[in-house]
Amino acid sequence: MNTTKIQELSPKSSSSKAPKSNTLEQLCIREILQRKYTEVKNRNPAFSKRSFAKKLGISSGSLSSILQGERRISKALATNMADTLGLAPDERHQFLSPFQTRFSFLSRFFLPITYKSIQADFFKIISDWEHFAILNLAKLDVFKSDARWIASQLNLPLLRAQAALDRLLSLNFLRIDNEGNIKRSEVQIQTADNNTTKESIRRSFEQGLDLAKKNLFSVVADKREYTQQFMAIDPAKLPEARTLIRQFQEQLLTLLETGTKKQVYNFSLQLYPVSKSLDEAT
Repeated sequence: MNTTKIQELSPKSSSSKAPKSNTLEQLCIREILQRKYTEVKNRNPAFSKRSFAKKLGISSGSLSSILQGERRISKALATNMADTLGLAPDERHQFLSPFQTRFSFLSRFFLPITYKSIQADFFKIISDWEHFAILNLAKLDVFKSDARWIASQLNLPLLRAQAALDRLLSLNFLRIDNEGNIKRSEVQIQTADNNTTKESIRRSFEQGLDLAKKNLFSVVADKREYTQQFMAIDPAKLPEARTLIRQFQEQLLTLLETGTKKQVYNFSLQLYPVSKSLDEAT
């Protein structure tokens, strides 16, 4: 089997101790890596730098050297890291800028507003769960056009709820009527088949799994439904299975979205392999 190996680090200096990588470009890379590690650590206190390094495909020692400014990373590794971390468009541009021309690197400070705000905000709407939750809160009969009420309903910090609300308003997914009330608009979220969209959807699924894990312990059993089934299957039937899943999802939505709307729920379903295929096993 042909494999492509990503070079982990750029060559070391010939001196006994590698020079510090304190250029502005390298500081930006280190800042983003540290920020992403902290984000996961805040969600999962047991998450270690060793685990973070494994996720990035490098050793823990290499990660420490990078964060301490003792090593530079190669363009191939930086690209792989950006893909693995699911960086937003503006973050990805900043992360990979050291491997572009000097002009391109400096240009990240002068990105067109449409790229820095619209593209990045659209990425966050797809990837961060609270946006879809707010859009559905707006369907409730008891909805209040108030960020504090929204934050309380979703157990969010007020600033995060306000930021999500502002983002939805700025992109016209929500609107303010003549009486000052927030309403859903008719604008639909359309996603293109590109790497940015794929990464944002992947992040959305990851957050959904985190929410499911949290609610497994915090929501009483009669207010939720968790089920799983291990199966020995014929993978050739997966396309048919996907069709059945989508049909069931539409039927479930039709049932639950009728009547008096009092609460927002999330329905998610995963179907994934836990063993290797016969081809991989041999």
